[in-house]
Amino acid sequence: MHGEDEQRKVGSSENLVADKDFRGVEQIYNLRDKVRQVALLTDEAKAWKSVRSRISKKYLVNWGAFVRYAAVVFVAIVGTWLLKDYIQSGTTSPVVLDSGDNIVAVSYGSKSTVHLPDGSVVKLNSGSTLIYPSKFDNNKRTVRLEGEGYFEVEKDKNRPFFVNTSAISIKVLGTVFNVKSYPEENTIEATLVSGAIEIYDNNGKENLSGKEKPLTALVPNQKASFIKAKLNETAAPTVNSELQLKAVENITENLFVEKKVDPEVYTAWKDGVLRFDNERFADIVVKMERWYDVHIDLQNPGLRDERFSGKFTSETIEQALKALTLTEPFAYSIEKNRITISKR
Repeated sequence: MHGEDEQRKVGSSENLVADKDFRGVEQIYNLRDKVRQVALLTDEAKAWKSVRSRISKKYLVNWGAFVRYAAVVFVAIVGTWLLKDYIQSGTTSPVVLDSGDNIVAVSYGSKSTVHLPDGSVVKLNSGSTLIYPSKFDNNKRTVRLEGEGYFEVEKDKNRPFFVNTSAISIKVLGTVFNVKSYPEENTIEATLVSGAIEIYDNNGKENLSGKEKPLTALVPNQKASFIKAKLNETAAPTVNSELQLKAVENITENLFVEKKVDPEVYTAWKDGVLRFDNERFADIVVKMERWYDVHIDLQNPGLRDERFSGKFTSETIEQALKALTLTEPFAYSIEKNRITISKR
């Protein structure tokens, strides 16, 4: 084993992507099942193998029948992948709640783009939920995020834009930024790409008046990390040690700001890139679970604090794991969407 602070690098290639599983909304479950049925009925490799077999075995081919057969195969293959691509990175239709608000829930392994009533655009990462009104108020615009979102906010000096999370709120007028606020993670992160944002401790409130005093304000290429108030005994040391590795300013007991970051590291996901920069393997595992819609059982505790840097684009989960083993050997087994990682 190498030391905790050692940086690992893995390569990337372009291959396939895994299919996905929606959570929380019945309509999305049904759509997922339809996609999987189509995918199961269409085996690209077998279909083309059959075509090649007919060509190799019969030199005198009925070309009219062959062209029709190949066309059917081609349409099935292209149709399947277009539908998969729509599910993975397309626009998901919102579901209207009893309150009249809209909710968009994105599956693990998927991404979605949401167009808000004011023209702002939000790209949602795997396992994320966004709630927003059908029409914004005259004096402010407010949305609620659970998960990760990349916001491109339309400028409106008369109506500030608020992103509410479980512990902090982010106020903007018009700017581009990324927010990560998964309920199972110990920190909420905001990374500014352009413009300016203010961060407030909302104490669990759904709506701020805008008159509260902000905890801090960010300028481009800065990142704020808010540690949630309730941390279990094992989580707190991990979060603190991560922050200590970076050049941060301690704003409050719970809020830290990195003064100079590369926003692309934290926003690459929106472009279909799973990227990690000197991150703990335990944290990478969490990202991979969301990215590939799998469950990973890490039975090799010695790997938890090993660090890797790299990126994956269209690799399968097996290809990604194999790439990681080239820099730090470990054994793994895959059974459907369950993966077990153990010592080699």
